[in-house]
Amino acid sequence: MPLISANKDTGKYVKEMLLHPEKVFGKRIYTGEKYYTMDETAEIIKKVGGLDVSYEQCTDEAFRKSLAGVGAPEFLQEDMSQNAKYFQEYGFFQQDLEDSHKVSSSRSLF
Repeated sequence: MPLISANKDTGKYVKEMLLHPEKVFGKRIYTGEKYYTMDETAEIIKKVGGLDVSYEQCTDEAFRKSLAGVGAPEFLQEDMSQNAKYFQEYGFFQQDLEDSHKVSSSRSLF
């Protein structure tokens, strides 16, 4: 899963798009520094957010049950379940992020 800091990273992409619209017109720009594993994502959340989290792969039924346990309505459980299955099978963007990092040919965003 790619991660992006909305307040720190979004401006990098927007700036390059505004300065070089001819390089991005008609293209999809995929944000995110790189793809992270779920274990890496959990570690980042621990470090940055100060939360005690961990990643544990579970069955769809267990995932839905955990969502229900925190009060998520059934429609949200279904949506989150389908999203997780999609990301697992196809990836988040189905695209390498490197091309999006090179919005400007003169330099990389990262």
